[in-house]
Amino acid sequence: MFNYVSYWENRGWSGGEPEWIDEIFPHIPRGAKTVLDVGCSDGRYAPLFSKMDYTGVDINAGQIAIAKKKCPGCDFYVGDIIDWLDNFQYDLFFSSKFLQHIPPEYIEEVSESLKFRCKNGIMIECVGDGKGLAEHNWHHDYRKLFNVVHEEVLEGPVRLMVHGKK
Repeated sequence: MFNYVSYWENRGWSGGEPEWIDEIFPHIPRGAKTVLDVGCSDGRYAPLFSKMDYTGVDINAGQIAIAKKKCPGCDFYVGDIIDWLDNFQYDLFFSSKFLQHIPPEYIEEVSESLKFRCKNGIMIECVGDGKGLAEHNWHHDYRKLFNVVHEEVLEGPVRLMVHGKK
């Protein structure tokens, strides 16, 4: 079994600059006040949601420490999204190349949890047949897991998908 905590703690990678801001911004729902950023890394997308109450969750404690320094006005937590539960509801969840790291045996549980906690979602994920992926990446059928109301190609297999309540 792949050890996620060890992999992400030893990777030594920081999220870098946020990508596709111009494509993401129009899909932030008007009136949304709260956002949950799952797999937030070093908080690189937190500034995009600066007018909202932002919560970021990531499994990598080192990245969360960086995020807390970069974005002191935001809430960041170390945790595995599969185990991490809170008592809050959010207007929006955001994921950037995060859900593709959830193993198939957990993806339905994670997607159901996100849909239960959040009214809307913006996902940037790889789609396709899964060929050539590292052992910690999977391609999921996001259209079956979420109510995808909008989808657009960003680059190669990378798609921006918007989840909305039915």
